[in-house]
Amino acid sequence: MALGLVARHGKWAANLLEDMIGTSDPFHLLCDNTSAIKIAEDCSSNKCTKHSDREFFITNKPLQNRMALLGWVHTGNMYADIMKKPLGSVLHQQLSNKVLHGR
Repeated sequence: MALGLVARHGKWAANLLEDMIGTSDPFHLLCDNTSAIKIAEDCSSNKCTKHSDREFFITNKPLQNRMALLGWVHTGNMYADIMKKPLGSVLHQQLSNKVLHGR
């Protein structure tokens, strides 16, 4: 579900950049859930994923059109966790430093 939301926003941002500066580079989607990556990259759905068919197609279409690149990232390096999960102080500080200072 979250991957579909990010794919929608990424597609919107890519279209905006293309309109503004004429670039058509693919955007990168990073996910720490290997099951979500496998489902997004698969070209079909099944009984277990029926509830998320809409999000699947939203994520899968940019991948098939080479508009997006999907990759795995270790949970400890997932910057989005700062905003969506309660983190320990050490991990929060590490991720904050990476976001703010690139280290």
